[in-house]
Amino acid sequence: MLFYGIIPFLKWYRNTFSTFTGAYGMPLSYRILHEVKIVQNRDVVYEEVFALRLSKLRNMKGISARDMSLSIGQNPNYINHIENGKSLPSLTGFFYICESLGIPPSEFFALDSSDPTALRGLTEKLKKLPPEYLCHIEAIVDGLNGQR
Repeated sequence: MLFYGIIPFLKWYRNTFSTFTGAYGMPLSYRILHEVKIVQNRDVVYEEVFALRLSKLRNMKGISARDMSLSIGQNPNYINHIENGKSLPSLTGFFYICESLGIPPSEFFALDSSDPTALRGLTEKLKKLPPEYLCHIEAIVDGLNGQR
């Protein structure tokens, strides 16, 4: 499927995955996230979600907006304009942004993951463990989450 810009991709993503439920049993498109205000029965404001997520991931990586803009071959204010809602990247620009952040595009939209890079690294390590160790790790995670 070919997308011409980030908004068609975001709408496709929402429509494709909105039937899945999140941690609170609500559809992902209506789940209330601490970084995005979603009004009940209204669509998500994609520009705000994108800008907030970009800003959060960029700050976690410790890269200035100017340095990131220059590292992906754009003018110095490129990322600033995106984070301030003045523009949106093309799909190619989005892929360069993800590459600069060191994450695949799918992790950019994993809004319930505060640190997608750490989660991906942990997942890769867990895949290498024998099954009997995974049961122990699951019990530890359940204990940390307050579950039994």
